[in-house]
Amino acid sequence: VFLLLNYLYYFNVLGQYQHYGKAAEELHITQSALNQTIAKLEEDLNVRLFEKRGRNIFLTSYKIRKHD
Repeated sequence: VFLLLNYLYYFNVLGQYQHYGKAAEELHITQSALNQTIAKLEEDLNVRLFEKRGRNIFLTSYKIRKHD
């Protein structure tokens, strides 16, 4: 359960920054570690959460929606 929560937290931060370098800096981890974590989360959920376009990333339609 802890790993899943950690993965979701990383997803949330990456979704806010939409930039691996800035998100990794905020999380105090390497870009490689963040990339591996997101790849594992996408594999476990069997969905692509981010679309890469050049050096930019964007949330896909599978993004988690906040409830008010």
